[in-house]
Amino acid sequence: MKRLITAKDIEEIRKSRGTLIVSKDVIYTPSAKDLIKEYGISVVEEKKDSPRRVLDAGVMPDIISQIYFACDPSSEPFLNKMMIFWKKIGYAMKDLGRASDEISFKNLVAQIPKDMQVMVYIAENGFRETAWFNKYASFSAVRCTGILEVQEALKEMDAKILVIGSELMGWKSALRTSYEFIQQRQKIVNY
Repeated sequence: MKRLITAKDIEEIRKSRGTLIVSKDVIYTPSAKDLIKEYGISVVEEKKDSPRRVLDAGVMPDIISQIYFACDPSSEPFLNKMMIFWKKIGYAMKDLGRASDEISFKNLVAQIPKDMQVMVYIAENGFRETAWFNKYASFSAVRCTGILEVQEALKEMDAKILVIGSELMGWKSALRTSYEFIQQRQKIVNY
């Protein structure tokens, strides 16, 4: 079934300052086409058969080829929705499991490989988990509730772990925020 892109979809992309990632068989309404031109939104065709990643209206080098995920037990449905998207655009993913208290969190942190470039952790609010990452992990973590916070946070610190509060954001906002975080991490890694 072909996906229909409407003016409402384009407005959402514009709000998030994102890139529209589409498959070959997408259909645009006339108003959506007009808004894409008017707003200068980048449209990128996802490449299912390519190991390369599509971001920023170009091809992303394979430096960040795997995204690590984990969450608290209450955020698992939220995480599953996000993982479907990342799989569709070709990222390899590693689910490190669930952590509900400080002890299980230490065990989760012990699984993070030393060469990890990016991780997304989803929790109800994310405050304590961010503190635990910064206490137990060898990587910095940042808690963000939007894409503008990602840009500011990464200017101040080289965080490799994004903590998202699921009670504060819908999964689509979380997806856009994690997308921005991965884009910004890629720029840091390439620099």
